[in-house]
Amino acid sequence: MANEIMSIAGPRGALEGEAIIVPHGKAGIIIIPGSGPTDRNGNGPMGLHTDTYKLLAESLSEAGFSTLRIDKRGFFGSKNAVTDAEAVTIEDYANDVRLWHAAFTERLGAYTRSAHQ
Repeated sequence: MANEIMSIAGPRGALEGEAIIVPHGKAGIIIIPGSGPTDRNGNGPMGLHTDTYKLLAESLSEAGFSTLRIDKRGFFGSKNAVTDAEAVTIEDYANDVRLWHAAFTERLGAYTRSAHQ
């Protein structure tokens, strides 16, 4: 398994996430944080420190699944992607997930191709 930081272009700066790549994995799963300022690991600035998304990703990787945990635009590693995190819409988040899906699919394909060469 390989952990790596991934990024894609956001509206004003990069969107950031963290992947666990499982060689020859069964599938790739994108873990999207819930409402409010929740980071890619499932933690928040108001005292929430459970690492739920990180633990989920690690368990999924042990079961053979690659994962990508993302920071929503305006928060944490993606804080510079927008000037106002409160102005982001559901449509914006949906578009981001489409871009993450394309990037993660490409990354998994590149890993598979290089592993077979």
